[in-house]
Amino acid sequence: MAFGIYSFTSKIVNIFSDNNATGTTYYLGNGLASPIKQIELRYYENKPQINTMFPAIFISPKSKTDEFSHIGNNAKRKMKIQVDIVGIVQDGYGQINGRAKSDQNMLLLSRNIENLLRNKITLSQTVVTQSLIQNIEYDAIDYTDTYNSICKFSLVCDVLSD
Repeated sequence: MAFGIYSFTSKIVNIFSDNNATGTTYYLGNGLASPIKQIELRYYENKPQINTMFPAIFISPKSKTDEFSHIGNNAKRKMKIQVDIVGIVQDGYGQINGRAKSDQNMLLLSRNIENLLRNKITLSQTVVTQSLIQNIEYDAIDYTDTYNSICKFSLVCDVLSD
């Protein structure tokens, strides 16, 4: 079966969605003031969000490079796929210490995302030989809304596929 970037990133979204319920081992809302309200495959910069839809996690493919390890009918592709995972928290709107509260909850959300990524990335259809958090940025985007606190993970997966 041919590799598809949409199905690959959709599986990551499913892993996150499956861990967004209390009682799961890697519960994403652990310690937050409210549970994660949306987990989507999309580019977070492209569309403004209603402030009642936070905290949110957006997963978007960033890049893919590949090479063929064999030539012929049984050729396998070795690929490096970079996926950005962005967590956004907006807990402090209208409060005196609103930004500080959002920042604290963003750090908790980033801890929860990191625990999930380090312990739970297994994807079928392809063979993920390695997944590595390349870097984590805190307060990553220069947002005009002072109450948004954002963490951004760059996940790089080494994949072997048909």
